[in-house]
Amino acid sequence: MEGGISYFFPSATLQMLEADLDLAACGMTDTSDRTSSVLSWLGSRYSLTRNDAFSTQELKLLKGIGAVLDSRYRMIANTDRAEKRFELFRGLPEDRYISASIDGAPYAQEIWQGPDRVEDTVEVLRASSLSTYENRRISTGALLFGKYSDPLP
Repeated sequence: MEGGISYFFPSATLQMLEADLDLAACGMTDTSDRTSSVLSWLGSRYSLTRNDAFSTQELKLLKGIGAVLDSRYRMIANTDRAEKRFELFRGLPEDRYISASIDGAPYAQEIWQGPDRVEDTVEVLRASSLSTYENRRISTGALLFGKYSDPLP
């Protein structure tokens, strides 16, 4: 969790408040000025603070990080689910965090329902951003239509 948060929020300070609480409790509570949040993760509570207020999108990203890590933990803790959800460990964790902040539905499902289209799109954009043609960067983008694997059902 600390790695994901520090990757996206390098200016924020993450500090453990207390440990050995309920292992199943995961969540986030914001303060009224939105400059700090209290995160619950695997039996510990953490304080996340910074000078600037967290935007709505940044709070969604924090929830996305929690959703991915929670889903991965639940899969590891319940080995019956491992083969049904192993896709969660494919690709870069940062791509999964972004995906979950845009569409968290795949991470809440009991069984993995097909590909994570948002994560796949981020992966393609990452690869194409590193590509060049005649020593010039390739400019590219992507459009996602709907929430289904077939955009035109």
